[in-house]
Amino acid sequence: TATADRRAIQLNWTPYNCGPADTEIFIYRKEGCDNTQPQACQTGILPGYTLIGRVPATTSTFTDTTNLRRGVSYSYRIVAQYPLPAGGESIASAE
Repeated sequence: TATADRRAIQLNWTPYNCGPADTEIFIYRKEGCDNTQPQACQTGILPGYTLIGRVPATTSTFTDTTNLRRGVSYSYRIVAQYPLPAGGESIASAE
């Protein structure tokens, strides 16, 4: 979920419990809404999104204060980034 609060947007998601302990969650944002869904088994983020933060996978919240503009709608997606040596990324979340 995304909740606007003055000059910030609070993001919350279901805790991620897959992967090793040092897995990270990458948070991406883009202006406007986008109903595009990833292809089956397509990993990583969809085109048009910009990385705005990263948190440990044990975290399920993030506050976006990065260059937000009044009157603009934003879309968010998260992707799990798995550590090396195996590495890799999860499928992008829903908006």
